[in-house]
Amino acid sequence: MSAPLNWIRFFTIPLIISLLVIPGSPNRTQAAETVRMEPVSRRILALYDSNEGVTADTNTIVENCQTILNYLGLVVDYQDVNQPLPDHKAMAGYRGILTWFESDGIKNSRGYLSWLDKQIRRGTKLVVFGSLGVTDKNLPAEFQQLAKAIYAHLGLEHGGDFTNQRMRLRYAKKDAAMVGFERAYPPVPMQYEQFFALTPSVKTYLSLTRTDRPGDESVVVSTSPSGGMIWGPYMLWREAGPPYRRQWYVNPFVFFSQAFDLASLPKPDPTTLNGRRIAFSHIDGDAFAGFTEVRDNAMCADIIRDRILTRYPFPVTVSVIVAEIDPSAKGSEKRVALARQIFALPNVQPASHAYSHPFYWDPNFDNTQADYPSQYGMKIPGYEFDAGMEIDYSVRYISDVLAPPSKPCRVFLWTGNCEPLAVHIKRCDDLGLFNMNGGDTIFDAVFDSYTGVAPLYRQVGGHYQYYTGQANENILTNLWEGPYYGFREIITTMQRTGTPRRIKSIDIYYHFYSGQYEASVQALETVYQWALDQPIAPMFTSAYIQIVKSWLACRLLADPSGGRYQVENYGQCLTLRFDEKNRVPDLGKSRNVLGFVNDPQGLYVHLAPGGSSAEIVFAAPSKQASADGSGPYLRQASGWVRDFQSTDKHIAFQFEGFGNGMVELAGMPPGSHWQPAGNTKASSAIIHEVDKQGRLVLSPLKTGTVEIRRR
Repeated sequence: MSAPLNWIRFFTIPLIISLLVIPGSPNRTQAAETVRMEPVSRRILALYDSNEGVTADTNTIVENCQTILNYLGLVVDYQDVNQPLPDHKAMAGYRGILTWFESDGIKNSRGYLSWLDKQIRRGTKLVVFGSLGVTDKNLPAEFQQLAKAIYAHLGLEHGGDFTNQRMRLRYAKKDAAMVGFERAYPPVPMQYEQFFALTPSVKTYLSLTRTDRPGDESVVVSTSPSGGMIWGPYMLWREAGPPYRRQWYVNPFVFFSQAFDLASLPKPDPTTLNGRRIAFSHIDGDAFAGFTEVRDNAMCADIIRDRILTRYPFPVTVSVIVAEIDPSAKGSEKRVALARQIFALPNVQPASHAYSHPFYWDPNFDNTQADYPSQYGMKIPGYEFDAGMEIDYSVRYISDVLAPPSKPCRVFLWTGNCEPLAVHIKRCDDLGLFNMNGGDTIFDAVFDSYTGVAPLYRQVGGHYQYYTGQANENILTNLWEGPYYGFREIITTMQRTGTPRRIKSIDIYYHFYSGQYEASVQALETVYQWALDQPIAPMFTSAYIQIVKSWLACRLLADPSGGRYQVENYGQCLTLRFDEKNRVPDLGKSRNVLGFVNDPQGLYVHLAPGGSSAEIVFAAPSKQASADGSGPYLRQASGWVRDFQSTDKHIAFQFEGFGNGMVELAGMPPGSHWQPAGNTKASSAIIHEVDKQGRLVLSPLKTGTVEIRRR
């Protein structure tokens, strides 16, 4: 597992940048340039108060904000305000601090305010949601001054004068670009407390007035060069009863971008490969041997194999519950044979769904409030929970008995409530396993909010649990009570998490029991066909997890002028997204950059696989329109493109993808004609004439060498 980033070691380090590569020619260089680069911190420290009954993974920030912050390229760490707060050295790598307290009840309010004052004086940005966490009027004068200084840091003065007598309240200002994002404010304001803007640098998006105090306008949603604040209940609507839905009043994408000064910065993006949305699929092993109505004398796994795995050219990570397969437990030789057949399929990656399918992993879990009959999903005579059996043994059994020698089990899919302890995630990490599950993203007509979109990960004791892309069919079929075609509705969530913001990859995630009914099988077929009809980059689950791991670890540096960026340790995270779309990279000066695509969602820049660092240099404003003239480059591809080499008459690269792949090149001479050359995998379906925009599509492609020559 990647160690936490240590940004401080990069501060004010002058970098001598050389080997500026001509696009597609990694070994060709231009004259060296000396440019001063500064680190771009990607980390946010989120504070929560455990005395409010929340934890590092159940607080309002992780439930509502982390998804947004991850999309904006930020890594979020969590800190209980009741525990010793990080010292100066530990805080050096943080871009900002985010707080969201439900009350003013922080016990060590003096220590907290003193610590917070030190951080903001060092230039750390601060965003406050709800309450500062303390009642400054009840503090000694010295600490009242600290609270006053913290508000002043945000460009505000706190005047108090709280009231919830709503009929006295009116809206003074509503900025439509910031508020009313998912839900409009109620006709009458909910509460009032006085905050005055101290400087013109404060941007006010929502302000309130009182009919009994004319002229007392209060700023309740604002940003400033030092951060931002959303006071009271004005950031989020919460439903009082089931299903406890939530919706944003404020546009969190715009607010966080303004408050943390992110607009012009590059965002490492784990949802995209070479301009295309990443797509993967994984199956939990439940009901591998389950009864099916679809065909006589068959198991659910037979149906999934015949109707899905062998019919759709899509990479699928397939897991089994080992005790259900192993004849020495609850399995049989017939099940062993079927599992071997499935794992041998070329588009299948073996995975483990544990040994006994624990419903919960924490031995202290309070089962009295849950629907779990016991800790075990599969009762095995004489067996008691053993993490070594659940993880180590299950993976070893799959590798040694079920999987082909060339495809050992390297993926572990969490079971039950999907809340492993840190020791369990560490066990996976120590074994070199990729772990996934949890999150359950739903974004549809009922749960119509980004608050239903899970973040990329859950951090537990310094280890990372990687969340799924979308929810599985169990949720969309009312816990498998019907309708059994319900999983087809996941397409709505996949669409909404892809546009207008590509915030999640596509993940077709389900259980073997989807093979039980004809309706559930047809729902799967509908979802797979929809995904295959999209412009995607399909890959195995392990590849996606590796991309997110690399996303966590990569480091950014920037030229203070904003014309040059460097990304280090990017590993498998090969995409940088720029939300400002009015710029084009100068590919002749950039390094380890294969190309780019200007999409309605932003500028996606494609990095070369295998590099330890890359340089993105933007063309001067006067040369933006002619940037395509620097030579052929990669516009988009449905898989990985390696060893890209190009001249005006010859292009060669290695392509790796699934099914009938495609590569689109740009920067070509319009109207020019090209043909396959050498031992290429480009088929006769290649477009031989470049279009008027200088683009050439190569399709269908198979994994291997692609080489074309101009006629």
